[in-house]
Parts: sequence; structure tokens; C-alpha cells
Amino acid sequence: MLYIITCFTLIALCEASHNCGKAIRGSRAMGTLLTPTHVFAVYNTGSAETQWYELVEARYSAEVQAYISRGLLLAQYKGEDVGGIMIGDNLDVLYKYLTAETKTGIIRDFFTKIYHPFYFITNDHHGEALLRILCDNNKMTELTSGMFNKYLPPNPKHYIEHDAFTEDEKPALFCFLLNIPRLAKFKTGIELYKETGRVITFDFQKDMLERYLGKEVEVRALSIRTLIERFFPT
Repeated sequence: MLYIITCFTLIALCEASHNCGKAIRGSRAMGTLLTPTHVFAVYNTGSAETQWYELVEARYSAEVQAYISRGLLLAQYKGEDVGGIMIGDNLDVLYKYLTAETKTGIIRDFFTKIYHPFYFITNDHHGEALLRILCDNNKMTELTSGMFNKYLPPNPKHYIEHDAFTEDEKPALFCFLLNIPRLAKFKTGIELYKETGRVITFDFQKDMLERYLGKEVEVRALSIRTLIERFFPT
């Protein structure tokens, strides 16, 4: 299970503001996560596939930004955009969302257009560790900084989403935290330009990413157990 830890507060905005509650009626968000530096709308899909409505959730995002990051806590968050977190029982749920075919594209639009970043976190001890890292800027920096030393620097003008380049100049994406919009953009770019690439992730995420990304992308995995022992020694 995921637990509420001391570095954030979960706020139900519908109860915090009468006007806000009216504006976001129908949203499936369970609340808002406040870390020391970021604001995240939080969703819980469990093990079920749910129909998400882009316009409704876009209103929720706008209200959270107006009420918190541009209002109540402007000094702390300085009006920054709201990110998103989706909690799910397992990665198969995310795979179904990413590969779903709908006539209107509602599911894809919700997962790729509303929140940047929009993280998918599993509701288990792996997800709990990643959530704790997400709430700690120092640990987030430590998680990724070592990887940059092993790869060539990124090119902001490159046509495929990436964080760095491999030794043979293929785009590489650091995917320890599953940021859905960036992952989808990376896959689209690989397919559109008929390229190959690499994703670096954790071992428990590898199988799902290999199925989703296909043979054009090499998935390299690090040990989540090693990370937990390093960052959260008992």
C-alpha cells in the first residue's frame, strides 16, 4: 500500500472551496499532493480501467493551479503548472490504457495532454519508494544525475523525446518514474522516424515497457531493490 508521508499533505479541494467544488464536479481526482516544490493532482485507478474525460480533468487542473499554486500558496509554488500522479494496482493497468483503442481518443488525450509530468505509480512497496523519491528533490537529482555521466548529452532540437544519447547516438529516455506523456512521445517519435532507441528503467517495469515499446527500443533495467536499500536503509 502507498502511505501519506510527512513531506506532503493530501487536500480535498472540493471541501476546501465551495466555488472550486462546483467547478470541478465530475472529476475523478482523489485530491492534490503538495510536495515542498511541486503540486500534483492525484488519481487512483485501482485494477480497473476507467473512462477519463479530458475537459473535466482539465478544469480540475486549472482550478488546482488557480487555488493553490497561483493563489493560496503562491509564494511557495510561484504559479507553476500542476502535474499529475496516477496510482494503479499494477503495470498491466497502465499497459491497457496506453494501448487502448477508442473512437474519440479520450483515454489517450487524458493521459498525454492534461498534466506534464503525469506519473504512473504502482500501489505497492515499489511505488511507495518511488513516491517518496518524487517528494524529495535531492533524491530525484541523485537518481538521475549518475546516468548522465554514462550517456552523451541531449540535443533540445532533436525530433524524438529523449534525455540523452547512447554511445551510438540513439535517443535514450530515463524512465525510472513512468512519466506517461514523455513515454508516449518517445514511442511515437521512434515509430514516426523509424528509429531505434533505449529506455532505462527499473526491473519491475521492464516487461511492460518491452511489450509497449516493441523491438525497436532496447529496455535496460536497474534493480529497484538496490535503490530502496540505498535510499531507505532500515
